[in-house]
Amino acid sequence: MQELLDTVRSYLGNTSLNIPSPKEAWSVADGQLRVVMQGDVLGQNIQQLGPSIPCYQLALCFWYEQATGKRLDAVLDIVGDVPSTIAGNRGRFMLTELQSVAGQRLTVRGLEPWQLPETPVMNAPTEIRKESSDGGGAEHKAEVFLTQLATTPMGKLQRQFPLGLFNAEKSAATRLFPGNGAQADLWSFDEVTKTFNLVELKVGGNATVGIIPESLTYARLLQQFAAHPNAKWSEEWPGAQAVRQAKRIVVWLVGETFHPLVFSKNTSPLAWLNAGPLRDVLEFRILPIDVGSDGVAWGEVWAG
Repeated sequence: MQELLDTVRSYLGNTSLNIPSPKEAWSVADGQLRVVMQGDVLGQNIQQLGPSIPCYQLALCFWYEQATGKRLDAVLDIVGDVPSTIAGNRGRFMLTELQSVAGQRLTVRGLEPWQLPETPVMNAPTEIRKESSDGGGAEHKAEVFLTQLATTPMGKLQRQFPLGLFNAEKSAATRLFPGNGAQADLWSFDEVTKTFNLVELKVGGNATVGIIPESLTYARLLQQFAAHPNAKWSEEWPGAQAVRQAKRIVVWLVGETFHPLVFSKNTSPLAWLNAGPLRDVLEFRILPIDVGSDGVAWGEVWAG
């Protein structure tokens, strides 16, 4: 394992790169990077370090292969039960979908997949989003600024797409996934190509590896929801209509800086997901930006 880590550190020019604990859970053998992960980790917030372990695993395989030309696949063993909580539901869904998009690059063992209920319900916005950037943080101000532009590389953007999931009806008792801010930052819909653009924006700090499981979960939830025969929104709204009409989703990771495992040397482990079994309906793109007092400077779009 140390040889792999040293190789990736050297290739990316970053000696501080490390793996999530416990380090004894990681091993390399027979062309595989193997990790043993406790099931209760999937009950944590998917943006945190623990649930990001499978994405760290895939990323290390990708960068090792880039550095050496030697194929390395990820094998993840889940040991112990995943909590029967709303966070646990989302963690199981995230990992199920990560395996589905990664294809042969990731094998997950010991996980019971999580599926939508018979009558899933998703919440609609409850209020008009603030158009003013006053009183908000850097990310809020950037969101507002981007929605005021006539166009962007992602099209004409709208603010915040809520992603609360419920069973049969919207209520605290029927919630299936965590709420409290579970929403995509920005979104748009291209009527011509029937492409739904889902944007995760990170301003004022490093976009961590957690941006991958978070954005993947949001995108696949929308696709699974739209395909479900009994799915409904708590209220009709333009975002619901866009998702129903969409033939594909493009996930945009937009930020000032990215974790080196996410984006380095003008490429990303997301290239594997873009080449995976769902490549015709799901694509990841990365857009570096520079946010200044006078606006946003766009970098070059990476589309894998």
